[in-house]
Amino acid sequence: MKLILKFKDGTMVEVKVETSSSPVTVSKLIAAAPLNSSMIRAGPEAIIPLDLGVGPETFRTFARRGEVIYIPKSKQLIIAINNVDLGDRVNPIGFLLGDPDKLRPGPITIQRGD
Repeated sequence: MKLILKFKDGTMVEVKVETSSSPVTVSKLIAAAPLNSSMIRAGPEAIIPLDLGVGPETFRTFARRGEVIYIPKSKQLIIAINNVDLGDRVNPIGFLLGDPDKLRPGPITIQRGD
């Protein structure tokens, strides 16, 4: 399954979703789509504020470049621009199919893909 991140200018980026590590988080995200939010770039991560109402599903605290994760404690969807240790438990969602350096701040819609 894929999610599509659609930016205000019409640019779209695909996310390959993997359910094995965080099945509850992934199912809630897919069920809630389409979602409108905004993306913020902060250092090695792109941040999308989002409350999915889930708790931690893993003990991991890091994300690899291009990985999409959810941090239950701060209610944020994060796309790692570089490898990063976030210090809080993360729920892995999948991987960006494209260059994370091309992500831009601003309004964003998260929708289901094929």
